[in-house]
Amino acid sequence: MSIDALIENMPEVISDLFLKDNIAGVSTLTKTVFGKYLDCDAPIREKILDACRKTVDQLTPAYQHDYSRIISDHLLRVFLEEKDSNMIVQTVAFMHRLSAALIQFTNYPHASRLLMALNKRGQDLRKADSSMEKALAKNIEDLVNPTIQKLLVEDFLSGETKRQRNAAQLIAGFGPAAVPMLIEVIKTVDDYRTRHVSVMLLEKSAPQAGERLKRVLTQESSSEEKIRVLEVIEILTREIEAEIGQLLSDEDARVRQATLKLLERINDPKMAEILLHAAKGQKTDLAVDAITCIGKLKPPGIVDDLTEILNTTKEESRSKACCLALGEIGDKEGIVPLTKVLNHKSFFFSRKKYSDDVRVSASFALGRINHPDAREALKPHLNHEDPRIRQIAAEKTGAAPPPLPPKKSAPASATPTANPTSQKTPTSKKKKRKSKQKKD
Repeated sequence: MSIDALIENMPEVISDLFLKDNIAGVSTLTKTVFGKYLDCDAPIREKILDACRKTVDQLTPAYQHDYSRIISDHLLRVFLEEKDSNMIVQTVAFMHRLSAALIQFTNYPHASRLLMALNKRGQDLRKADSSMEKALAKNIEDLVNPTIQKLLVEDFLSGETKRQRNAAQLIAGFGPAAVPMLIEVIKTVDDYRTRHVSVMLLEKSAPQAGERLKRVLTQESSSEEKIRVLEVIEILTREIEAEIGQLLSDEDARVRQATLKLLERINDPKMAEILLHAAKGQKTDLAVDAITCIGKLKPPGIVDDLTEILNTTKEESRSKACCLALGEIGDKEGIVPLTKVLNHKSFFFSRKKYSDDVRVSASFALGRINHPDAREALKPHLNHEDPRIRQIAAEKTGAAPPPLPPKKSAPASATPTANPTSQKTPTSKKKKRKSKQKKD
C-alpha cells in the first residue's frame, strides 16, 4: 500500500482503532508509516506530519497521551536524521505538542526522551550557527510553564523514588529552560536530598548555572534561602571568593555559620585571608568561628597570625579559640606561644592576664601537638593547682595520673546548741531556792 493511501484516512482509522481498544493495530499502522518516512520527499513527509497532527486533534486527552507514547520513538528516530530546515521546524513543533500530552499524564520517560532529542539537535544547530536553534529553545521554554513546573515539583518532593526519578529525568530533558525552576527548588525546599539532586541537574542543564546560583547569595534573598544555597553550592561551583566576604558580614548569625561550614567543606587554603580578616574583626562570635575554621583548614604560615591575635586580644573566648586552633593545626611553631600562655602568672600589675579556662585550652592544645617539645612543655604542670591541667599533663606525658585530693571528713552534727544561760534545769532551780532561803 502506498504512503498516500496509508495517511489519507489515518486520523479516522486510528480513532476507530482506539475505540475498539486495538492498541496493537495503532502501533502497527504507525510503524508502517514511519518506516517509509525517510524515503519520502519533503512534501510527502510534511503530509505525514500533518496527518499525525490531525490524528491528535481528533482524540480525547487520554487517547492523545496513548498515541503520543506510541508515536514518540518513531518520531525521534526520523527527527534526528532530518536535514530539511522547514521539516525540522515543523517536527519540533509537533514534538513539543506530544511532550505536553505525555507530561499531562505524568509519562515522564517518553516526554524526557523527546526533550533530550530536542536539546541534542539544538546543540548541533548551535555549533552550525543556525538561526533555528533559538526557535527550538523557545519551544522548550514555552513547555516549562507554571502548571508543568508545579506538577514536576510535586513529583520531585513526593518522597517516592520512582516519581522522583522520572521527574528528574524530565527536568534534565528541559535543558537550560529548567534552570529557573531548579534554582527556585534549591532556594525554597528544606529537604537536603532534593536540593542535592537539583544542583546536579543544574550542573547538567547549563554551563553558567553556577553564576546564576551565586547571585542568590548576593541579592536581596532571605536568610533561609541563602542558607539552603550555601549547603549545596559547592557541588556546582567552588569559585565563591567574591561572595564569601559579603556573607561573613551578614547580619544573620545563621548565614555566617553556614558560610563558615561551607569553607570547611571546600577546604581551600586560599580562603585564609578572608577568614583572618574576620578573626581580627569586632564581632566576637564571628571571630571565634573564623578562628575555629582556620584551625580546621590548616592554611600554611598561619601560626604567626594566630599568635598575634592571641597576644593582643583581651577577650577570653577569642584567646581560647586561638589556643585550640593552634592545637588543631599541630604545627611545632605553635608550641612556644601556647607554652607562654600556660606558664603565664597573673599579677595585679600585669598588662596581660589569662584566665584558668584559657590556660586549660593552651594545655589541651599542647596535648594535640605531636612533638616532644609539646610534651616537655606539659611536664612542669603535673602538679598544677588546676586539676584539669594536671590531668591533661599526665595523659599526654605518660606520667602517673595525679592523685585524687583527700576526702574531707564529714562535719559534726549541725544541730543547734541551746544557749546555756537560757536553759532552766532542775539543778539551777534548787540553787535559786537555797539562796532565797538564806536571805530570809
